Amino acid sequence: IQRRDLVEWIFFDVLVWGVGGILLYLVINSFYVLPVEYVPNVIAAWTLATMIGMIAVFTPAGLGVREITLSALLTPFVVPPFNVIIAVMVRIIVTVFDFICAGIGYAMFKIGSG
Repeated sequence: IQRRDLVEWIFFDVLVWGVGGILLYLVINSFYVLPVEYVPNVIAAWTLATMIGMIAVFTPAGLGVREITLSALLTPFVVPPFNVIIAVMVRIIVTVFDFICAGIGYAMFKIGSG
């Protein structure tokens, strides 16, 4: 592994966390008006909740752990029960997106294999 490869991987990983945080911010704003100044906080909450969900090896894909963590991290700037609703909505959106990407990947595989 070259240093350049590591830098690229880190760059794209940070990009993915940022896009996920922006998705979370947009979902929050569909339920609850949150000023744009909170975007860094939302990105940090998204990243931390996802990381905690990843290390929760006792649940499949951090199911439940990520939502509880995310709702707790959103509590300072999103009032209950919106924090819980938003955490669950983001899980649904991400899961649907994963299925769409898997379907696209499967279709590309089928086209490529003949």
